[in-house]
Parts: sequence; structure tokens; C-alpha cells
Amino acid sequence: MTEEVELTNVESLNIHPNNPRVGDVSAIAKSIEANGWYGTVVAQKSTRNVLAGNHRLMAAREVGIDQVPVYWVDVDEATAQRILLADNRTADLATYNDDQLVELLTTAIDEDNLFGTGWNEADVTDLVSMLTVDESALTGLDVGDGVASDTLRHNVDVFFNASPVLGKVCTTVGFRPGIISRSVTDSYMNQVQTMSLDIDFVDNEFKDYNHAQHLNAVRLLQPKYATVRDVMTQSQCSEIGIEYYSFDDIIDMARELNEHAENVMIIPKYDCIDDIPDEFMLGYSVPSSYGGTPLPIERFVGRRVHLLGGNWKRQRNALAVLGDSCVSLDNNHLMNIARFGQSYSPDGRHVLTKDVMPGYYGNMVAMLVSMSAIVADLSRSGCTVNGRRFLSKEDAADLGGDLLNVDRIVRGDEEGEDDE
Repeated sequence: MTEEVELTNVESLNIHPNNPRVGDVSAIAKSIEANGWYGTVVAQKSTRNVLAGNHRLMAAREVGIDQVPVYWVDVDEATAQRILLADNRTADLATYNDDQLVELLTTAIDEDNLFGTGWNEADVTDLVSMLTVDESALTGLDVGDGVASDTLRHNVDVFFNASPVLGKVCTTVGFRPGIISRSVTDSYMNQVQTMSLDIDFVDNEFKDYNHAQHLNAVRLLQPKYATVRDVMTQSQCSEIGIEYYSFDDIIDMARELNEHAENVMIIPKYDCIDDIPDEFMLGYSVPSSYGGTPLPIERFVGRRVHLLGGNWKRQRNALAVLGDSCVSLDNNHLMNIARFGQSYSPDGRHVLTKDVMPGYYGNMVAMLVSMSAIVADLSRSGCTVNGRRFLSKEDAADLGGDLLNVDRIVRGDEEGEDDE
């Protein structure tokens, strides 16, 4: 094999017709513009096919470079093929020292010097997030005994997302009704007004976020709490096939929502907590089959936190870590287990009710039992729930009156009118 280097016109070289590599020509072109041309192209002398540097040659043509240095190799077709494959594969086998890479990239960001490196700030965010994610956070909340009795002294607002009728029922056991913004239709608003319901929690659709729709629902309901789309990296969004919004985009959307909600919660799915302004709450997605926050719950201590979803056992264990940092939560998992005739016990275990009252009403009773268990457990820990302290005789009497009013509304009687 003979070799020589020669400055060669780019139009006289051939892009190899069998090159399996697909490169980012635009990124290479930006590198050439920022850093100039460096290195050589490797080409087979007999065919003038490029064996290494096909995409660099394309980028050179794109930016208007007329000549590039070529390292000519005089080899047969079998050797040429091996060179072509080896050049691509050896690059694949390389790895990074992550700590050194992050240090280089963050320095480049600080100096506004990323242009031409092939990296952008979103890429760096992805890299840092992958290095800081604690996968054990997805299962760590399965272990624990919750909060010790009478150790907390703050209020926790508790929500259940449901139709207006079911929302009215849930108020009888101490919950407040919430809603997913896509369900806020004219019909829904009419029912809310008829039942004199205050909807104090508005959640958003996670996988198909529609900010205009969500903003309109929050504007109509003026809730105490509202979410905004989760803060996620580009790779996290790509993995589950949802649209990517930058951190700054989500902060801007949160500020729009803040005009109509008392508290807006931002839900970080990577460790950007220190960058989230204190004016916003944090949302922690309790791990479930739907997903979860892959960060240690301890990172949220010291901020106002809402626990989003998950089962009660995990929620109560999260509350044990957060203490008075947890100011609110929602739980719709209780509706899922009610379909199978199960309820929560106060300590988070599942108990069966289907043998006592099967069918639809059995499910309804199961849901109410679960809600009562959560309220009882929070009260045992010393919390007030939605501004009230439960487990007193007075509360029992109040709840009985509430149930009577719900029955009248569901049957269509005028509220407050005596039954004949």
C-alpha cells in the first residue's frame, strides 16, 4: 500500500456509494466555519472513492471550500472496504470520560463558545441530567412506615380529579375536586356552577399538552393550584414520543398560568430544581406505571411541594421525607383499585370491599373508604386536611349533612328543600 497527501479539488472526489454511515453534515459545516478545515480525507487512489471523511467532504462542498488535503491509498477493493468499515466502527467504540466532558462543555457554555462543537445547550442539559438521575428513586418509596403520629403541624390540601357529581361526593369525606384541563367544557362548567363546586386543582394532559387549552381552563376556574407541562430533556421527550419544550418555554408558560392560579407547580424530570424560581411550587410525580420523577425525593425538601399521583403507600412515604414541605397532593390511583373492589387502609395496604358490596356501588364505597383512610392517616400525623381537622364527632355530623345535600343534587331536588 503506497500513500501520499495531495491538495485535491473537491469535485474530483467521489462520495463512497456504499458508505453505511449517516452523518450530520450541517454540524460538520458549522465546525468548519467556526474552526476552519483541519485534517485530511482518505481516498482510494484507483477509484477516487472516499474511505474516511465522506461527510467532511460534503460539508466542504456546502461551505464553498474548493480544495482539501487528501491522503491517497493504493489498495484493492477488499482492503478499501475494511478501511471504510473500520473508520466508522472505531468511532462507535470510543467512549467519554463523562466528568471531563461535562467540565469542557460547561466551560464552553460559560464562554459562549459552543458554536462549531456539534453540541448545544439542550445536549449538555441531557448529559448532565443522565449523570444526576437516581434510578433508585423510582422504587425507594416502597420502603417506609410513613409519618409518625402527631409529628406534623401544617395543612395538606388533598384532591381527586373527577366529574362534578363524583367531585361533590368526594367532598363528603374531606377531599376537594380537581380536574384535567381537557375535560373543562361548557357542559362541565355548567355542572360545576349548578353544584356550587370550587375546583381548586387543575392538572394538564401529560403526553399531549395543549397550553392554550390548559391556560383557558385555569382562567375559567381560577384554582388554588395548577400544573404546567413537565420540564424534560430532549432525550426524555424523544423516548416517550412527546413534544419538547425548553426550560425557558415552560417558565414562560408557568408565568402565564400564574395570572389565574394562586399556585403554579413546575414538575422537574431532571435536576434543574435550583434554576426554578421560588415563586413556583414543585410537583413530584410519585412513581407509578405511568412514570415518575427520577430524582431523589430529598432534593425537593425546603420547597413547597405537591405530590402528583401514585399510590397512597408511596405518597405517605414521600410525606415522611418531605414533612411540611408537602403542602398538597392528588390521588386518583384509589379509583383504579376501586374497580377491583379494593380500598386503602390508613397505612397504605389494600383491603377488599367487593365481597361486601359488589358492582358499581361497591366501587363507589371502595373509593370513599380509600379517601377516608388518607384523610385519617394525615390527621393521625397531625396535619389538617383542606383546612379542616377531622376525626371529631362534629366532623362526622358535618359529613352526614353533606351526604344528604349530594343526594338531593344527584336526584335533581333543589338544594336546601326538605324531602316530603
